[in-house]
Amino acid sequence: MSMILKRYNSVRRADALDDQKTPHQIVNAHTNSVTQEDLQEYLLSQVRQIIHGTTGPHWFEDFGSQGILSLKEVTQYLATYGNLAGHFREGVSLGGVKNGVNRVFDTGGELFIHEPNGRSIEVFHNGRKLVRSVSGLPDTGDYMVAEASGPGTGYNLIKLLTFAPIERSSLTASYQLSI
Repeated sequence: MSMILKRYNSVRRADALDDQKTPHQIVNAHTNSVTQEDLQEYLLSQVRQIIHGTTGPHWFEDFGSQGILSLKEVTQYLATYGNLAGHFREGVSLGGVKNGVNRVFDTGGELFIHEPNGRSIEVFHNGRKLVRSVSGLPDTGDYMVAEASGPGTGYNLIKLLTFAPIERSSLTASYQLSI
């Protein structure tokens, strides 16, 4: 049995920007759609899930401001750099003087992804994972991240809040490069 949808004589503006269909609803889109508009809602839900998973922003939000690359940008990036696997760093020694006084260290010019409530750099002191501060206060964590060249230039600094490592300390980090 083929599906027959009602067609409109003109382009209609959707009455709702609904892209919150569940995966189960999307699977049954053909049987649940009466109009092309209904089918478009399922399609938009599927697009959102392809990009963000079952939770996340709406399809109509600005991807660029969230650091999500377009397919064209991903293709260009892969053509230039090969693959994304090389853009994760683990066990990288942080740069800076370890003298028991200095508390500012860097990633050697590499910028890392920092989402305030999500992915960010992980810092380790002598193998122990440190806690990232939420507000930059010592009582909420061991370190905070910063942008060396000012807001909007990219994160590459670690500011320790609770201690200053000495010369024989090991200070390493794991992070994903910002592309």
